[in-house]
Amino acid sequence: MTQEDRDAEIGRVVREKKGAEHELEILRARAQRIGELMRSFGNMLVSRPENIQFGNISTPGSYMKSSDPIFNSTEFSGDSLVQMVTQIREQADKVRALKEQATRLGI
Repeated sequence: MTQEDRDAEIGRVVREKKGAEHELEILRARAQRIGELMRSFGNMLVSRPENIQFGNISTPGSYMKSSDPIFNSTEFSGDSLVQMVTQIREQADKVRALKEQATRLGI
């Protein structure tokens, strides 16, 4: 491998690692936001389930409070949560592999 090839590979690894780390941050932030929504949802489910409002489902006015959050039922679907967790794992694996590659290259 020539020095030019090595420099190109180092540049590629650094660029890909930075992008992968950024994508992982975005996914984790999304997971945190959904986790906080789920915590709020769980608290309401325990204390006042009749007041839970879903944005895509009509709620009788007597159960609506302007201070209550409106939940998006698609964010809580099992399939979307499994997909999100899978994406986080795949991205974490990619970051780990790129870090190992960077270490081998002496970065």
